[in-house]
Amino acid sequence: MKIYKEGEKSRALCSHCKEVVPTTFKVRDVPFSSGKGQAKDILVAICDSCDKLVSVPQQSAPRIREQRKKLVRSIEARVPKHLYDMLLVSYDEMGIDSSDKVAPIVRYYINEYKMNFRKSDFAKIINSEHIKGKASERVSIKLSESLFVEFNKLKEKMGISTTDLIKTFMLRFYDDIIEKKQTARQMDKLKSIFIVAS
Repeated sequence: MKIYKEGEKSRALCSHCKEVVPTTFKVRDVPFSSGKGQAKDILVAICDSCDKLVSVPQQSAPRIREQRKKLVRSIEARVPKHLYDMLLVSYDEMGIDSSDKVAPIVRYYINEYKMNFRKSDFAKIINSEHIKGKASERVSIKLSESLFVEFNKLKEKMGISTTDLIKTFMLRFYDDIIEKKQTARQMDKLKSIFIVAS
């Protein structure tokens, strides 16, 4: 792979000028292919004639991917107060104090179910009495674009709403931490995972 430097010259086909033109590698903002947002400060080939972006060198692709991952999507839901209390009890048991209580567990379980999805895993949880109740606690979650996509895929596989999936994750967290009585080693492993996800 050829590595280009800022200010280096090259030649490429310009779609605007409709011909092969001299180009200069410059740092510019590049729109994402989805049309939502843009990657900042990316080294690209710029047409010397019309000053339009001509091409993106291979070396810039990882930087664009990294910035795309940082796009944030928000999810809002209302859950029963007792379910949120169960979440707090679980965090106390782990000895972790996180200002954002719901987002880390959502990130964790999205990744877990992405690797090991079994619809049967949800059956007991989704039918639990703990899932039910007046939804008076508002939760707000911010996810990267890629996790947001995975969240929606999981929701479709389950055939449940956004709120029900979040409640399912919260109850699963309680079951994993409180009901299953993790060993000290398992708890240490979970702690490290949730600290990273926070």
